[in-house]
Amino acid sequence: MTTETTIETYERIVARLSRSHRLPDNKPGSYASAISSGDLSPASQKMYASAVRHHFRADPDALDDFEEAWSSLRPASSRRKRKRSVPPSVITALHRAARQRKSRSRFAEHAATLAEATALIGLRPCEWADAAWEDEERTILVVRNAKRAEQMMDRGPFAGRIWKRGNGDHRALELSDDPEIRTHIQSLADDMLAFEVQSPWSRHRVPIWAEFKALLDLCFQCDWLDRKYADLTLYSFRHQFSAEAKALFDQVEVAAMMGHISSRTAGQSYAHRRRARAGILGVKPTPSALAAVEHVAARQRPLPGLDLLNDEVVETPPSRKKHTPERAHPIQKPGL
Repeated sequence: MTTETTIETYERIVARLSRSHRLPDNKPGSYASAISSGDLSPASQKMYASAVRHHFRADPDALDDFEEAWSSLRPASSRRKRKRSVPPSVITALHRAARQRKSRSRFAEHAATLAEATALIGLRPCEWADAAWEDEERTILVVRNAKRAEQMMDRGPFAGRIWKRGNGDHRALELSDDPEIRTHIQSLADDMLAFEVQSPWSRHRVPIWAEFKALLDLCFQCDWLDRKYADLTLYSFRHQFSAEAKALFDQVEVAAMMGHISSRTAGQSYAHRRRARAGILGVKPTPSALAAVEHVAARQRPLPGLDLLNDEVVETPPSRKKHTPERAHPIQKPGL
């Protein structure tokens, strides 16, 4: 199931492919050749292939032709990279590099602050556009969930069912009770809100991302950081937030802070609690955020009428249980 934003991205990708390679729609295999011949990373190739699948979704024959061609051209799956911990020393080094590059780049402080804010507050970079203080005391930050979706599925085995993602349209995060941490988080959030007004992520994400990599390079050149951190991305700091949250809160609270509708998402897709390094977080969940995930939390298996697909919830009608006859002589476990 795809959201409207994802569909728009897919349409841009297919249009770019068609324009740059002059691809005809009656030759789906040519799309596979264009994807594999380009200078794209494996992750980008995967996204391009998904875009083409969406483009040919209404034509099963064309979709089969593309899949057949792509199966022989797709890159071999590589071993999944281990999610590296991001200790506080990384953030300190990034701020140090930002002070040196401040005169050369308008995005230096923005990139370093974004990394720290992601690690301590947990917002996705795009979510700062719709974040705001709930009160004048600046103790609660209200955030619009970027991945919120609720749609009726129109195809596949789940056709006719409701697909949900995200724990409501908004989530509220309460700042830490520690006065020193609260003051720092307030300053950090204020800086991010100001940066979002000056240089919105939606329009400047490419230069912000490039500046983040430039800060890392400067840290390596000056020996402020070990090169083992060369594969860090801005999203690595959200993974670090998840690790710190898991070390301090339960599954439901972690889901509430990260904007997940399922309490299992962070456990399945984000960093493990053993990666926690700082031992602190700048926020904690509010009762309203908790209420949005409690109806699917702490359930190891879906109840009748509810199917969980990672961070996606699919509502289904209650199914009729099959009658299973009882054993005449139940097997007793040893020692019981």
